[in-house]
Amino acid sequence: MEVSSICSEREALRVLVVDDHSINRAFLKSAMPRDRFHVDEAGSGRQAIECCRRVEYDLILMDLHMPEQDGLATAEALGAVSVEGQHTPIVFLTADTRPAVRDRLRARGYPFVLSKPLSVGELFRRLKDWQLIDARVDLLDSAPRSDKLIDGDSALATCNGQPDLVCRMQRMLANDLDERLSELDRHVSRADWSEAAALLHQWMGAAGYAGAGRLADRAAALKSALPQGNEIEEGNEIEGREDVLADTYFRFLRCARATRDALDNSGTSE
Repeated sequence: MEVSSICSEREALRVLVVDDHSINRAFLKSAMPRDRFHVDEAGSGRQAIECCRRVEYDLILMDLHMPEQDGLATAEALGAVSVEGQHTPIVFLTADTRPAVRDRLRARGYPFVLSKPLSVGELFRRLKDWQLIDARVDLLDSAPRSDKLIDGDSALATCNGQPDLVCRMQRMLANDLDERLSELDRHVSRADWSEAAALLHQWMGAAGYAGAGRLADRAAALKSALPQGNEIEEGNEIEGREDVLADTYFRFLRCARATRDALDNSGTSE
């Protein structure tokens, strides 16, 4: 795929952010400088297709794992609505770090893949490396990952030095935990592993944006411990590893509740 630099000095880029989780969309939309980018949001693959029927975008930031229609299926459907000979560059964003996932995307013609959560600085550095943008934006170096429940320095670096954005991400995470921890408990109690994994996948990104690195790690560990794919189909999802799954789950819950309390104490979730 040949892509030239698409950022002009005079015009803001039209960017479409596609993600089923509102926190991820809010982070990307708020983090991208308004004088350089005009950002639209789509909460599903179908919404993304409708947006692209109306607007010709310069760049699409696409979540890979979405319900009903995933990012890859959406990207391929967008090819059918694009103007002949014109292909909008698509950058996939995913918390799925498996090499096979990236290999599959590259084999289908999508070489641009980034791991969530990512800092604003990392996003823009990679977009520049790929010559997808030529944005003149002052970027901070990412802060090293710490084991604090809430690391303000890490959150500030991830949000490129924008305290208001840090506060917004932390408020949204606090509200999401309040509203959806019970939802996770229902999924686990009913052995609805796919829905539980989807929720944890969302928190892996949201926690990273809020500086809650320990919660992001706990969510990733629990997601990895859940039965997947063939195990679910064969009906022996947790045979022989009930204790490991239970321990990982309760570790996550303890961390989530402690993180929620820490967000209150930080003064950002009011």
